[in-house]
Amino acid sequence: MKHAAVFIALLLACLPAGSSVAFAQGSDPAKQILQLTGGARTKIVWKRQSPTRIMILDTNVGVEKVVTTVENGGSGVTGQDVVTEPFITATGTRVVFVENSKLYVVDTSGQNKRELCPARCAMGVAEDPPGTEWAYYGDMDHVQDSNNPNAPGKLWRVQIDNPKVQEMVWGKTSICWQWAFTRDGKTAAGALPWPGAHIANLPNGSYQQIHDSGCMVGIAPSGKRMFHSTALQFGGEHRGIGVHSAPWPGQCALINLGDAPGVNNGTMLFPAWALYDDRFFVVSGPWTGPSGTTRVLFGQFNAEFNGIANWVQVTQPPAGTQDVYPSCWIQSGPIRSGPKVKDSPVAGLDLKLLASFVKRLDAAL
Repeated sequence: MKHAAVFIALLLACLPAGSSVAFAQGSDPAKQILQLTGGARTKIVWKRQSPTRIMILDTNVGVEKVVTTVENGGSGVTGQDVVTEPFITATGTRVVFVENSKLYVVDTSGQNKRELCPARCAMGVAEDPPGTEWAYYGDMDHVQDSNNPNAPGKLWRVQIDNPKVQEMVWGKTSICWQWAFTRDGKTAAGALPWPGAHIANLPNGSYQQIHDSGCMVGIAPSGKRMFHSTALQFGGEHRGIGVHSAPWPGQCALINLGDAPGVNNGTMLFPAWALYDDRFFVVSGPWTGPSGTTRVLFGQFNAEFNGIANWVQVTQPPAGTQDVYPSCWIQSGPIRSGPKVKDSPVAGLDLKLLASFVKRLDAAL
């Protein structure tokens, strides 16, 4: 019996942070995320409903905090509600969002909140050239579109530190409320219009439909991949994503997100690639309605980008509370040296730790 207890204890020590053990009660999501990213500082912001607050988890702090409260934040997950969707900026220091039809920026500490310009909804961020941060937004020129009744008019961007500088970057087609951008803002993914999933060159350049059904579109920071929510695969709407690789349209790898621990094949909403590391993304789920409980999860793609290698549950909101519209930033630079993702002969085990385990087991026996 003694040997069995030793065996179990040592075996559990070999399990990686991204395994199901990472979802045990009392786990530390900040530490789990740092293990997956190789120690790179990570910030995740999201919108928490009722009352509407913008929240943050900074791995340097270790616990979630309120960035700011938002007036007229809406409820549910409709196109009208997306006006308060937050985006963390390219340098990871600020958050942009819309409140009462105005685009705002605020430090991740909650300080220095200021208005940028009128806007219907925030769309994303970029850094062009390096050191110059932009916020993207949909204007107030509402478009009547039967397929997309809450569509903004045109896509604009504004310099965060010099808001007098504004540029219209897309007006060739009607647009949906969700876009995603490469770091320099030269390439974007979006619905042009919904329900298609498209890649576009900005400003107002060429564009290509990648898939005929793809809301909630994202693009990898490298610009080499894009994804869109799946329609009816995996037993229901929005339970997975289709990942395409350049050259476009590329082959599509269907990935089930509904099998994440604790989700029970539920609806997964608002997937977003991490800024700026292709390996990681965030998503909200499961969505069971405005009275349900929705969490933010942090995911790591496998090496082939055709499956998920690791999951971390980022939030555990009060019952009946929805954590939605997550946005993630990962510190780039020399510190970024996260683990390579490979299928090991013993699935789910760290082989170096396993070798150490064998030696310790021999000694124990």
